[in-house]
Amino acid sequence: MMGRYGNTLWRYLRRWIAENHSERYPDEERTIVYYARGSIPDFEQDLNDAHASALTRHGRVLDPHHERDVMISIMGAMKRHGRTEKLVYFTGSDENGKTLSYEEQFDIFRRASTVIGPHGSGLANSIWTDPFPAGCERRVKMLEFIPARDSADVQILYNGYYWVMRGMPIEWHQVTYAANSTTDVTYIRLTDLENALDEMWGPKN
Repeated sequence: MMGRYGNTLWRYLRRWIAENHSERYPDEERTIVYYARGSIPDFEQDLNDAHASALTRHGRVLDPHHERDVMISIMGAMKRHGRTEKLVYFTGSDENGKTLSYEEQFDIFRRASTVIGPHGSGLANSIWTDPFPAGCERRVKMLEFIPARDSADVQILYNGYYWVMRGMPIEWHQVTYAANSTTDVTYIRLTDLENALDEMWGPKN
């Protein structure tokens, strides 16, 4: 497959996306997308109800009480590193449970400067991020939660989108699930998350 676009399928896909979806947004409209595998929770209401609802739809859902701590950690790191983007909580559905249109999902991920969340189909939307960023420092950053040896019951060991999408201009980072994770409910170590966020958003040596 040598030729104008290179020798990998991803080169063709990147070119097709650039030619057919050339939208770009100014920095002040960029976002940080947090992908959740459950429904949109109301953190002011009973999280047990949100948890039960999520488990009826998906597996590998972050425990809602734990997810609240994850969100707090992300917001703290945003403040610590001067990130001014809007934090978007993405489930693939709106607040009424209606699936977002392809156009809406495209728009969310094209605006993203960073994508964070557990491995799952929602992260596949990262193909809509900027296919030809202006320099390595402008690449979208991805922080994906994946299973390791001490959490191998969750899913296939080290299953993540890097192995599928490494031809895309994405800066990849990973955090592994904690040992108490199951196929239904997952956890990550908050210290690992904090370290990964600092590494991802901090100054480069």
